[in-house]
Amino acid sequence: MLERFAYSQHLLEDTYLEACSEESLVIKFWAYPFEQFFERQQQLFLQWGETISPSCKNSHLNMKLDIRIILSTQGNAYDAGMGEVAKVKAQTASKFYGDKLKSALASKIHLNDIICSLPYLPPDKVNSIVLPVIQIMGLDCHVYTLRLVEKHAYLIQDAVKFSFPRSLQQMRDNGIGEYISGLHAIAEMIDKLENDINGYSKNTADKIDGLISKKNANKKSRLAYLTSPVDFCWESDSETEEEE
Repeated sequence: MLERFAYSQHLLEDTYLEACSEESLVIKFWAYPFEQFFERQQQLFLQWGETISPSCKNSHLNMKLDIRIILSTQGNAYDAGMGEVAKVKAQTASKFYGDKLKSALASKIHLNDIICSLPYLPPDKVNSIVLPVIQIMGLDCHVYTLRLVEKHAYLIQDAVKFSFPRSLQQMRDNGIGEYISGLHAIAEMIDKLENDINGYSKNTADKIDGLISKKNANKKSRLAYLTSPVDFCWESDSETEEEE
């Protein structure tokens, strides 16, 4: 970031940013810092570009997401975080709410799948399973959290926000520090999710107590009754950006 600010300030001018497509914005400003930050975590794979996750395909919702953070653990792959990117010229209220809705619905699908895949997750611990939802518009990034708080009730909340610094004042106001802190916040959410998946995939009940009480300690929890499906008619993402 410092190198770009010192030697390539023209990339941060309004006219240049407004000429960037979504893909250009990702390549020039977002992908590299994200990749550099997460590359040492071998269990994570960042998928850039409009892709549809297996869970969305299975739900017959063709939601193409601009970023998916895929976590590999316990022999399975989970979409642990996802979101959308909007170019500078698309920073409108309709685009903001449309992208947020799309990311939230896709995240709900993956949250449901994760909850239902954990055989030893107690019902009273369901609300501890949290997914980060990432929304990037131009050089600004907002991150939300999504969780299931009670039967059929989901909660999305603001978590952290940060920007790619483009001015000296932002640098002085700890812009780079806020950016790194934002990435740390995403990483901590995914670390916790990985710990939850690993913990609730194993039967840690006391086997002796199970024998004494004659309870089946291997009985797996079935929590699908707590979740609700995404009942939404989402049109296939087929739009392409036109040169202006």
